[in-house]
Amino acid sequence: MATPLTLTVPHSSGQDEAVRRVKAGIASLGGQFAGKLALTREDWTGGHCDFTLTALGQSVAGAIEVGEASIALSVQLPWLLRAFQAKASALIEARGRAMLAAP
Repeated sequence: MATPLTLTVPHSSGQDEAVRRVKAGIASLGGQFAGKLALTREDWTGGHCDFTLTALGQSVAGAIEVGEASIALSVQLPWLLRAFQAKASALIEARGRAMLAAP
């Protein structure tokens, strides 16, 4: 099995506010990436989320761990999407930093 895409984004929002921002960001994915990405499952327990989505027709599973000072994301990409791993990582990190930036 391939190594998952993992990244950590620091923040200074506190856990509750970061969870709120992440949930809002996830909710907006459908509109931003219509036809390319669709969330199929999102299960939150406190600051932890297990999710699945489809990206370019491929099923992707992952997890988000929201802490007091950082958010960790781990996504297992299917082999067909691994070619986009570096680009996806950079995009996710940039959007995550923007989403978590102090208002």
